[in-house]
Amino acid sequence: MAIENYLSLPRCDNPLRILKEVHAQLEPYRQYLERAEKAFHAAALSIGWRQPTDDELVDLKERRDQRGKELSSSQGKQRRRDRKVTHVIPVGHWIMLESISSKPEEDQVFDAFLDAMEIYDCPAEGTRWPRERSISVEDRDVEMQAVLLSRIPGTQRHSTSDPKGMEEEQKEVNERVLYLRPDTYSLRRKKEAISELKDRPTAEREALINLANSYAAWPVVHPHEVGQWVFLTDPARSGAEEQRDFVQIALKSPDFALLQGPPGSGKTTAICELICQLARQGKRVLLVASTHVAVDNVLEKIMEWQDVAGEKLVMPIRIGTDNRVSSDAVKPWILHRVVSSWCEELKDFLDNPVSSTPRGDASRNILHPSVQKGADDFQNLLLESSNLVCGTTIGILQHPAIKEGQRLTPFDVMIIDEASKTTLPEFLVPALHAKRWVIVGDRRQLSPYVEEQELRTNLTGICHGTKADRLLSAFLASRRTPQFSLLAVDNDQDGKRIADEARARELVSVNLDNPDEHQSIPFASLFYGCPETIEALQTQVPGDLEHLIGCEGLSLDDWRARRKAYLGPPSGENQSQTDRNNWAEEVAWRLIRVHELRENVQEAEPYHSDLAALLPANSTERNELERALDRLRRVSLPSVLEIFQHGAGSLGWKQKTVLTDGLPPKTLSERLVSLSFQHRMHPAISAFPRERFYASEGLLRDATGMEAARQWDFPRYKHRALWLNVPRKSARENVCLEEVETVISELRYFADWARSSGKPNSAQDQPWEVAILTFYRPQERKLRERLQRLCRQHGRTSSFTLGDGDRIWVRITLATVDRYQGQEADLVLLSFVKSGSAGFLNSPNRLNVALTRARYQMVLIGDRSWMASKYCRSELLRDLATSPHYHHAIGWETKR
Repeated sequence: MAIENYLSLPRCDNPLRILKEVHAQLEPYRQYLERAEKAFHAAALSIGWRQPTDDELVDLKERRDQRGKELSSSQGKQRRRDRKVTHVIPVGHWIMLESISSKPEEDQVFDAFLDAMEIYDCPAEGTRWPRERSISVEDRDVEMQAVLLSRIPGTQRHSTSDPKGMEEEQKEVNERVLYLRPDTYSLRRKKEAISELKDRPTAEREALINLANSYAAWPVVHPHEVGQWVFLTDPARSGAEEQRDFVQIALKSPDFALLQGPPGSGKTTAICELICQLARQGKRVLLVASTHVAVDNVLEKIMEWQDVAGEKLVMPIRIGTDNRVSSDAVKPWILHRVVSSWCEELKDFLDNPVSSTPRGDASRNILHPSVQKGADDFQNLLLESSNLVCGTTIGILQHPAIKEGQRLTPFDVMIIDEASKTTLPEFLVPALHAKRWVIVGDRRQLSPYVEEQELRTNLTGICHGTKADRLLSAFLASRRTPQFSLLAVDNDQDGKRIADEARARELVSVNLDNPDEHQSIPFASLFYGCPETIEALQTQVPGDLEHLIGCEGLSLDDWRARRKAYLGPPSGENQSQTDRNNWAEEVAWRLIRVHELRENVQEAEPYHSDLAALLPANSTERNELERALDRLRRVSLPSVLEIFQHGAGSLGWKQKTVLTDGLPPKTLSERLVSLSFQHRMHPAISAFPRERFYASEGLLRDATGMEAARQWDFPRYKHRALWLNVPRKSARENVCLEEVETVISELRYFADWARSSGKPNSAQDQPWEVAILTFYRPQERKLRERLQRLCRQHGRTSSFTLGDGDRIWVRITLATVDRYQGQEADLVLLSFVKSGSAGFLNSPNRLNVALTRARYQMVLIGDRSWMASKYCRSELLRDLATSPHYHHAIGWETKR
């Protein structure tokens, strides 16, 4: 029983009370994940596909051959005998993944298909996935968004609605669609981590238990004095003392240490120093982050230092696949590569010893069969010998011992980077395998990615059926631009609740079952009645209704004909019950937006008002639903970094814990260090983010010498932070073709200059780095098409180059802003797209990331005239558009 485990905790004076508190606070997380897991089984992902062009096939073959050469080179570099290492080339058929025409896919959908081992070319039959329609994935190319399949998929008859909504009947179109069987592995492991912590606590996890313990005693931290520094050798460097303070606190803290730092402040360098100091102490470290880039940045920096240093402190193992590891310098340390390389080296030694003795021969005879038998034993030996194991928070689950459910010797310290993007359950997955924890991030950068489907599923669990329909219809009717609804009800009680809701909101409703109310039809915004009455009175119901709720299967041909004459099919026509707008959907995206705008209170207010309007008018119902919504918010949205600093909210509990209110102020001050100085941006680039996002904390100050360190002679721009005003003329949603052409034009200017201009303080052949960023995937696709033509690199999706022969003078990364956190470039071209509405550009965290990626030059490309006008309702965007820090005069023109 759980109580027995709590009794065994060394500093637990009241185990029953602690058990109750821990269960009360962690159980909502487990329930949320359980509901999401159940719903996920019925939610298969789908994606479009096409055959590659001839040019794309050539690129795919060249890239695969290059990967094979790199692997053979890394395995055979140090061999003492001439043993040929065969790189097995997978056989199959390449296809290119793309969005289905009727719905643009999210990055996460592409990621899921690129990670899959098996896909299907037809959907499930109920809950059964036909084995005969499964296709094995033999290889993948993440950059080109292509997969190598064991066979060519079949073409399915895919049903869709006319996108313009002008035809009632559905049409069958031939569309190439692939399906992915739902994988609930990560959800299940998060849920298991929650259950493991609350039901089976151990002495090593007592600090994690104390996150939910209102009587937790947090010991005082006495920093450890470091004698010899590795990375932080210059104490006069701006911010070095703060970095050193963090390392010394993290070395000595018995539980948690926190590092907060704005972009470019040296968080990665501080992590590298901490890892080296821990290695000197003989400690084993688990390094995790939400993204591959964050993990690989740390590991690459450590190995670069170690390659030239006399001291070999770190023996790393990278958990991950070749296609997902972002750095070529890190790939030799991927687990399967290290195992293969060391096995071959050991075989060399066993077969060709330098000298031979009877005792040595006997030992080799014992070892040789074990080495020949396989790499599993050797893999386990390497994992236990490694003092730094790295991976993403979920990818670390591929660690062989964790994957097989074996008891893993806990790491001495776990370091989690980019903790602002990590939820508590995601944090706990690797945290259970450590004794101490170091949390690094910036809460003013991007928040955790929230799977909206998971949130909708949980919202449906607390409000569904006729209650949800009633609230949705009343909300839509009470908006500034009302939308009228017709609801089919099964009983008088449901009808009475609709009437009461309408009356409380001062709306006119009509009960079609009551002839006395028919006189109010011209003035009403809500109509309801039993299905039979609705069919009989369909000619009297207004033709401009926007929503039919619960009317699936009713014969309403006369009403539909009248409706078509007004506006076309209403919302809900030609859509499944789960596809059309519903209460859970309306609440889910607004909850996410409110959290995104938590640092922008004024612009969050309309979403708060909408959420209030989506609740019942009845006070009892309203209070109950408000509490349920707050529970969902606190378990799904805050990051682990926010929780440690401020908590996720109390839900009315009197007792304060870390989960509800954050670490106690004194405890937090002993464990938290904030980095003040930035070493990335030219001072002109950092000025606006510093004043707008970090002024209250005094962070993002420019390090000494930053202006001199970012000198260059590119003659195109007079100012380092620049606005190019591009009025939007094209009307396509989330696409601005004018901005696409401006981006390409500016890139051409830069590439022509870069051809003969090397980077300052760099090797002669080191190329310049350009990032082309946008907030929207449709715009990203348009930019990709133009870059593919400009660079003549067909099939590339995010990495492009411009050069001549073997020499590359510009490397180009194309990405959405959300994808680019943790990365930087010399020149950043940022395409805003939006004009007429703010979209989600007004998220301070997202905008902060977008504006802080550039080293030498930041160019904003968008409709500045609209953003600076009174028609832009976002104060944040108006401040950006009118800021004197972003100049609108491009500067000196040059000929190309």
